[in-house]
Amino acid sequence: LGYRPTQTWLLRWAAYYYTHGLQLKPEDYNSRFSLGVTYQELNEFERAARQYCRALALAPLRAMPRYNLGL
Repeated sequence: LGYRPTQTWLLRWAAYYYTHGLQLKPEDYNSRFSLGVTYQELNEFERAARQYCRALALAPLRAMPRYNLGL
């Protein structure tokens, strides 16, 4: 019963810290991809797609951003 609000709070917290970490190191593929996954879990699909595209720009041969984008 109380699971989803707690999960949402934790995901928002994670997105906040990934975003701030990326301000310090914007070329970090893992943080960029993880932020995309976090947004996807929050049903913020446009934001997730933006992060997946940025992750692909950093590491074009990685499969997971393509998979999550449906490419």
